[in-house]
Amino acid sequence: MQKIKINNVDLYYEEHGQGDNVMILLHGFLSSSKMWGYDYLPEFTKKYKVYTLDVRGHGCSHRVQKGCHVMQMTDDLHQFVLKKKLNNVIVAGISMGGAIALQFAINFPEIVKALVLISPGPGTLLPKGTSPQISKGLSNLLPAIAFVPQKTILLKLILESTLKYILPSQVISDISADAALVSKDTWAQYANTRNRIVNIKKLKTMTTPTLVLIAEYDTVVPVRFQERVADSMPNGVKVIIKNETHAMTVNNPMRVIAEINKFFANTCL
Repeated sequence: MQKIKINNVDLYYEEHGQGDNVMILLHGFLSSSKMWGYDYLPEFTKKYKVYTLDVRGHGCSHRVQKGCHVMQMTDDLHQFVLKKKLNNVIVAGISMGGAIALQFAINFPEIVKALVLISPGPGTLLPKGTSPQISKGLSNLLPAIAFVPQKTILLKLILESTLKYILPSQVISDISADAALVSKDTWAQYANTRNRIVNIKKLKTMTTPTLVLIAEYDTVVPVRFQERVADSMPNGVKVIIKNETHAMTVNNPMRVIAEINKFFANTCL
C-alpha cells in the first residue's frame, strides 16, 4: 500500500503503466480510486502512465475532520504533483473528482495538458441559493444522513434500485464499502454551501483542451451547470450521453472510454 504525506495527511495512491504522457484519475464523492480498476486502468495504461488517488477522507487515505472541500483537495493534488515532479498532466475526474480537476486547471493551467470532466459537480451537494436556515437545518441532519452508508446492506439496496443496469455483486459490494468509509465530518464539510469552485469565470480564458461528458438524465449534478462549464471553455468539447444517469461510469464504462479515446485522438494525446 503506497501512501504519501501531503498537507499532514497520508494519501493513498497507485501508479500504473509506463507511457510518456501522465494521467491522473480522481474519483467521486463516497467513492475511491478502486472505481477505476475494473475497466479504465486496463484501457488507459496501454498508452499512459496513470496515477490514481484516494482524496482525503475517502478510501484508504487518512480520515480527517477538516479540509474535505474542493480547494483543500485541489491543493493536495498540487502538492502531490510537485512531490512526484509531474508536468503536462492529463487530469480526469468524475463528479467531485471533476470539480477538483476543474479547480486544479483554474489554479494551475500551466501544469494541465488536458482535462476530462465526467459529470463534473460545482462542489457542494446543496444547490446554489440555498438559504442559511435551510443549510443549517440540513447540516443538522447530516449525522443521520451519514449514518446511512454505514449500513452497508441498506446502501446496497439503494444502489441496486438506482443503477440503470444490474452490476456484478462484487462491484456493488466495493461501491457500498467505499461509501461506508466516509465519515459524517466529511459529509458535512463537502455539503457546505460555501464549498464551491472558485474563480470559475476564468474558464472563458482557459485554452486547455477539455472533454465534458454529461449524462442526459443526471439528477445528482445539474445538467445546465455541466453544459455551462463546457460552453464557457474555448477548447471545450461537450458530449451528452443519451439515456444515461450520473452513474454512467459504472453503468456504461465502454461508452465513456470510447468518448475519452476519441477526444484523445482528436487532440493528439
